[in-house]
Amino acid sequence: MADHIKGKIKKTYPEFIQEGIRLHRLIDQYTDSHKIVRSHCSIMEPKVGLLSGVAMDMLYDYVLAKNWSLFSDVKLPQFVSTIYNEMLNHRELFPERFEFMFRYMRRDNWLEAYGTEEGMLRALNGLSRRIRFDNNLPDCWAVFLQNEEEITEGFVLFIDDIKNEIKQQFS
Repeated sequence: MADHIKGKIKKTYPEFIQEGIRLHRLIDQYTDSHKIVRSHCSIMEPKVGLLSGVAMDMLYDYVLAKNWSLFSDVKLPQFVSTIYNEMLNHRELFPERFEFMFRYMRRDNWLEAYGTEEGMLRALNGLSRRIRFDNNLPDCWAVFLQNEEEITEGFVLFIDDIKNEIKQQFS
C-alpha cells in the first residue's frame, strides 16, 4: 500500500498507517543504499540494466518466502492470511490503484507464490509486461539461479542489518 502513497503522509490516515508508511520508506531508502544490495544489483545489471533494483526487490521476496522459517516462528501461510485479513479490515484506506491490485494479490496469493519458481516467474513476466519500455526483466531469474547461494547468504546478512536500523530509527 505504501508504494502507492506519494509525497507527504496525510494526517488523515490513522497513526498506525502513517507509521507503516514511514517504516516502508525507511526500508526502501536503506535497501537502495546498502552495499550488499548494490552488489547483488551489479550481478543483475548486465542482464536487466536499469531494472536491476526492481529485479533484486522481487528476488529478495522469493528468498524471504522460500526461507521464511529462518526469519519467523509463524508459518508463512498463517502470516499471509493474517496480513490479508488485516488489510481487508482497512480497505477503505486503500489508494484506488492499490485496491485494484490488492484484489489480484489476494486472489492469486502473491505473498506465498513469491516463494515458488512458478510464482516468481509469473510475477516477473507480469511486471515486465506492465513496464512501458522494452525490457528483459524475466531474464534475471536465470542470473539469480546461477548466484542463488551468494544472494541468499547476502540477504540473510542484509536482514540483520536492516533489523538493527529499524530498531535504531523506531525505538
